[in-house]
Amino acid sequence: MAKGITKALGLLLLGCGAMALALVWCWYDYRQQLAGVLAQALPQEAAKLYTDSGRPEDFKASFFQQFNRGLSQYPAPAPAYLKQCRPRLLSLDGQAQHWRQLALSWRLAGQPRQAVFGLNCQPDYLALLGRPGLLSILAGLLLMALPRPLSSAQRRLLGQLLGPRPRLLNSIKAVATLGALSPVQRQLLGALLAEPGSSPKQCLALVAKPQLAALAPQQIPWFVLGWRHSGGDWQRALAVALAEPGLRFAATEALLWVHGIPLAMAKTPFIYYRWYAQQRSSEGGGWVINPASNQADINRAAELVALMHDYGGHKRALGDLQQRGLRAKTLDQNRNKIKDELQALLGEELAAPYLFSHDRDQKSGRGRYRLSLSPALIEIVEP
Repeated sequence: MAKGITKALGLLLLGCGAMALALVWCWYDYRQQLAGVLAQALPQEAAKLYTDSGRPEDFKASFFQQFNRGLSQYPAPAPAYLKQCRPRLLSLDGQAQHWRQLALSWRLAGQPRQAVFGLNCQPDYLALLGRPGLLSILAGLLLMALPRPLSSAQRRLLGQLLGPRPRLLNSIKAVATLGALSPVQRQLLGALLAEPGSSPKQCLALVAKPQLAALAPQQIPWFVLGWRHSGGDWQRALAVALAEPGLRFAATEALLWVHGIPLAMAKTPFIYYRWYAQQRSSEGGGWVINPASNQADINRAAELVALMHDYGGHKRALGDLQQRGLRAKTLDQNRNKIKDELQALLGEELAAPYLFSHDRDQKSGRGRYRLSLSPALIEIVEP
């Protein structure tokens, strides 16, 4: 209903615009024709009146009276959409005040003179409703029948579908296909086509599935990631896209699940990530303050040593904790390794909620860190 009203208003505005343009064009055409007629008659009539008046001071009054009376003898043909046009002499040696006035200049007795005429034209509304109105309605109907032009994003998507040298028939089919897709389907299609080894035919078949068409825009990157990790299994990828956000840590191996995707990490960064996840649900909001530069944290080191034993951590990392304690440098290095691994596996955008928040401890002035994810979204499987 709303679209129908919008189209009707559009046609009405288009018709009014066409009639307005027709009126302006007709008025301008009449003005030009009248200017040509008066440019020939004005110098002759003025010279005759100037001679007959006897005195120059009588010329002006005589000129107004006689020329206004004689204007009907010099009519310019009225255009098709103006019913009646009546020119009238308004001033002598004055200036035109607006666009509906016509100023003509000539020389009389060696002096420059200028006459200003007013143009009073009445539109012929019946004629205007005829040809211009009909043509504008037909043009509007034709424009509405044409397909909407593709946006820049749709043109890029079309280029991905067709390749560098598309055939005309394939291009027409592709445009029609894109036009029938929803914004979410087009977003998904573009993301799938960007994957190495994907085929347009396979991608179009995928986005046509009702389960995928119902995805929310924020679920599409997770579907593509799941599709990549599952070797093109769309049902497993759909499960990833529909999974609740969260982290799940395995009990005895360096394996975690992020948003339903299993990810294997290097052991030492995994153990530190697991330790930060454990701290997240502790008192104080899960913040871990970096140890002072001149004093290692022995108690925190013992917690990490226990995890190293559970997960079979590297001897070098284990020995460093046992001999030197937990240092700020060690924490900084492993947070950076966690960030690098997650971003390599998930990409920067998807990894961001699973990384660290940073703040400064007001009491010590040292940096403090915690996982950004809520404790309710973190699951740690105990051995």
